[in-house]
Amino acid sequence: MKSHIAKAKYNEKFLGYIAKSKDGFFDWMVTVAFYAALHYLRTFLKLKGFTPGSSHFDLEKAIDQNNPRCLLTLPKEIYLCYRRLYEQSRSARYNTVVYSSDLQQKLIMLESKRAKNG
Repeated sequence: MKSHIAKAKYNEKFLGYIAKSKDGFFDWMVTVAFYAALHYLRTFLKLKGFTPGSSHFDLEKAIDQNNPRCLLTLPKEIYLCYRRLYEQSRSARYNTVVYSSDLQQKLIMLESKRAKNG
C-alpha cells in the first residue's frame, strides 16, 4: 500500500515539473495524472479490503457499477473522472491527439490546486 502512495506522489511531483514547462507536454500531463489517480485508487481499494488484480482492465471492472462483479461502488463523479483520465491517457499514448486549449488549461489548473493543497 505504501508503494502505491509513494508512486502516486512521485507521479504528482513529475506532473508539477511538466506543468510548469512552456513546451506543453499535455499528452504526458494527462498520462501522469492518470497514473497518479490509478495508484491512489489502488490504495483506496486495498484499505477497503479489496485486491482488484494487476491490470487496467481488472481495476476498471472492480469499480464499474455496471459490472456484476464490481468490488466497490465509488461516487459516480469519482468514477467518471477516473474513466475520463483513463481514456484521455490512452489517446495520449496510442493516438496522435492534439489536446484542446480548454483541456490544457484544466490540467494546469488541476496541478496548481494540487500544488497549493500539498
